[in-house]
Amino acid sequence: MTVIVRELLPSDAEGAHVVAQRAQKALRAVYRPSAELVRSNQAKVDCRHRLVAVHSRQIVGTVSYDQRGDRIHLQSLAVDPEWQRRGIGRALIAYLVELARSRGASRLSLYTVVETGNVPVFERFGFRVVSTEPACGFEAVGVADINEAYMEMTIDTGYWPTTT
Repeated sequence: MTVIVRELLPSDAEGAHVVAQRAQKALRAVYRPSAELVRSNQAKVDCRHRLVAVHSRQIVGTVSYDQRGDRIHLQSLAVDPEWQRRGIGRALIAYLVELARSRGASRLSLYTVVETGNVPVFERFGFRVVSTEPACGFEAVGVADINEAYMEMTIDTGYWPTTT
């Protein structure tokens, strides 16, 4: 299976949106963002970059990111549920690792809601939990409390191969 990761093109916007909505459906059984957080994020979208993972002209994954000092910060990593566990998330993160290297960044970072079960997924990719705290801006749906883990991956850990 060949997956190409590249920057989002204007013609990709609808497909990337559909993938994100499909991927977030399971998460909405645990939490949802507050209306205030949604408004705040909409105002910031123009500052972010976005990647898509494409297989046979079909968008199967997407991630937003921005550079914050010496790190690339991931947001909204989404893989279409039909394509999960096929290396799409790993391909998106591998692309970001190379992007970080090319920009002189030493780490990748992200936040994830603990109750979704995604912490172990990101740990398998090489991230580690730096801190955990009660989540702000989210409303619990299927759980009593919502906690957010801040995670980082140091790029030079040897986990990701260097492209030559």
